[in-house]
Amino acid sequence: MMKYYENQWEVMGFVDIAISLASRLTDDDLGAVLVCIGAINNLKRLNLTHCFNVVGHGLKPLKASNVLEKLDLGLDRQFENPAWCTGSPAFTRHPRLG
Repeated sequence: MMKYYENQWEVMGFVDIAISLASRLTDDDLGAVLVCIGAINNLKRLNLTHCFNVVGHGLKPLKASNVLEKLDLGLDRQFENPAWCTGSPAFTRHPRLG
């Protein structure tokens, strides 16, 4: 699989997939994808738009990355500062925010 996608995983984002799918992705899902694509050595930009259920530990595969240049955590819209999302599942479940 890696040979087929060689040099194709420099940019990964969820802004172009349906919000109904992106909003259901979890840290476990994200972590598995990052490991599968060898993100620690390949991924330069990651966009997590609409990934409301990702709270952080799914990014662990990127911890020692020397290639990551940009991580967009804008939950609602691409390249914007995050706003308080009271309807977001991640915010309503979080003990200090919900």
